[in-house]
Amino acid sequence: DTTGGVLDQRWEEEGYCRSENTTITQTHLDSGLAMALILFLFMSFLYGKRTSVPKPSSSNAAEMEIVNSYVLYAMLGVIAHAFAHFLIYTGMTLGIYPDGEMRGIDDLRESSVTMAVSKSLPVFLGWNFLLKSYMQSAGWSTILIIATSTVSGFLYIPFKFGFPFAQCILFFGLSLDQLFFVRSEQKTFAYALYPFVTVLPSGILSILECTRCSSGSFWAAYGHVIYDVFMALSYPIFYALCSIYYGRSRASSIKNE
Repeated sequence: DTTGGVLDQRWEEEGYCRSENTTITQTHLDSGLAMALILFLFMSFLYGKRTSVPKPSSSNAAEMEIVNSYVLYAMLGVIAHAFAHFLIYTGMTLGIYPDGEMRGIDDLRESSVTMAVSKSLPVFLGWNFLLKSYMQSAGWSTILIIATSTVSGFLYIPFKFGFPFAQCILFFGLSLDQLFFVRSEQKTFAYALYPFVTVLPSGILSILECTRCSSGSFWAAYGHVIYDVFMALSYPIFYALCSIYYGRSRASSIKNE
């Protein structure tokens, strides 16, 4: 159902597609950190195998190092994302998570100085790491400026629209990074593949989420979990595709020799 436009009414009410299954919704929030740690171990395993494909003497070694860099920062982003889940769940459990219609600035005005700092500082620190996972070539000074601007912007939107706002910032950050901060010699197969495997499908899922939350039975059943699960899996998929590509390229080079 929509409110006369293209956006789903349930999505507009909460800012994301909450699963109609309460167990899935609960698990989505309270197990976010544990799920991220499991993924972190899995990604660490893949990352640890990087020396096998290709060998340091291979002409593809430099390109595979770029892949390793993407994986390293992707792990950082997954942990930051899970930390956000953990903060939301903790806030809900303690009864201090604001109403979805409230703006951040209004919530801080109603909080003591200590409470305002305890709410703002983790968010600010988390945003620095989250942005760095998308803007891997940008310096930390650039990340700091964008993170400060982002958190400031968060203060003036309702809490329920925090996710779509965050998604816009992250996708903008990736575009900015790839257009202006990636050196020409680093614009390899991995550079081209990364947004097609991780960001473009996420953008499509986001469109489906905000338009099919009620009318699509699959979205109604699983909600935003679909988006988060794909986001986490997209990084191992990216790594595997690059390993296959560079592995075959190396094998072809050896055969030609």
